[in-house]
Amino acid sequence: MCGGINIMDHLIDQFDIYIEIAFQNFYKEINSNMFKTYKECPSYQELKMLLDSVNAIKSYAGMPKLSIKQMLIDQEHHSLYFE
Repeated sequence: MCGGINIMDHLIDQFDIYIEIAFQNFYKEINSNMFKTYKECPSYQELKMLLDSVNAIKSYAGMPKLSIKQMLIDQEHHSLYFE
């Protein structure tokens, strides 16, 4: 360990920007009302793949996993707070 951060933390951090971009694309699509389910959104598979990948590492590191459902809830709470 170096400064309290290990290699898994660094690896997880590398996913953050890609997950944020994929989630924002997904969020716009799901809120467009053009799609009835998450899976119909063009960006869903990319977001799911990124989350599945980072969650495998988070699981190994004993960290809480990310979920699309929780990310949507967090986004809604954030949007309400900053309106």
